[in-house]
Amino acid sequence: MTTILITGAAGFIGSRIADHFRQAGHRVCVDAAPGAARSTLTAGALAALADGQAPDAIIHAAGSGTVGAVAADPATHLAGNLAALLAVLEYARALAPSTRVVLLSSAAVYGSAPARPQREDDARPPLSLYGLSKAQCEQVLGHYAAHYGIRTTAIRLFSVYGPGLRKQLLWDAMNKFAAGRRDFFGTGQEMRDWVHVDDVGRFMRCLLARAPAAPFEVFNCGGQPATTAQVLARLAELAGAGAPVFNGQGRPGDPACMLADCARAAQALGWQAQVPWREGLQQYADWYGGIAASPSLHSAEGGR
Repeated sequence: MTTILITGAAGFIGSRIADHFRQAGHRVCVDAAPGAARSTLTAGALAALADGQAPDAIIHAAGSGTVGAVAADPATHLAGNLAALLAVLEYARALAPSTRVVLLSSAAVYGSAPARPQREDDARPPLSLYGLSKAQCEQVLGHYAAHYGIRTTAIRLFSVYGPGLRKQLLWDAMNKFAAGRRDFFGTGQEMRDWVHVDDVGRFMRCLLARAPAAPFEVFNCGGQPATTAQVLARLAELAGAGAPVFNGQGRPGDPACMLADCARAAQALGWQAQVPWREGLQQYADWYGGIAASPSLHSAEGGR
């Protein structure tokens, strides 16, 4: 039985990845239950989570998961994100050198990308401090692979969504529609690559089912392209709201286009996204409708 240790398991993405591995029969160790506060990551705490046994892999999903949060308090979030990753890597180096470390990185590392799908070897300065934080973490992964022999992988997630997401554009939109509002930043022509969280779970299972081909690997994980206008118009229709209205003003750190070239994942892992974005939005709207009357509707989310 494979043992997977997941940090950030209280969050949206981490919790769904944990569910996917449990359903496949793997032993899953987590730093916190969904919705619960997590403790500070240390090498000792990670060893305790795994009951003193070296896990086969660590999926590091902990950290600040929004551009805005990092921009608002960079001193806290930049240091915290790096410290959490270093705790994982130092645990692996000292106590679990055969364990594979997988970082959930971000498409934000691609910066101001041109209007075409980004390949893993495309490089440019990130637009946001959040993207810079992820780029720095990837560099640290590469260093530990080269100098300490830790097998590491960075997964650049694009716009992950699905039932359970309580932040970012879709959550904000459904709350606005419920309140009778339909005002949004941007032009509506911002292009994003939408990947359903269940496709991310399948990606991780495909990744860990295959031995790494190099000490440090990088993969894109994207889904289907759609503009923010297309996505919000579909959500408005599902919510019975009027068409969204855009103010034409972009937000700092938000690129006009962010699309994924996932050929590397298709070739190396045999993975491709399966959930069409229109179907995924239907699932999201149905989930939101089911919780709309709950007193916990606006509760905060931990982890990613």
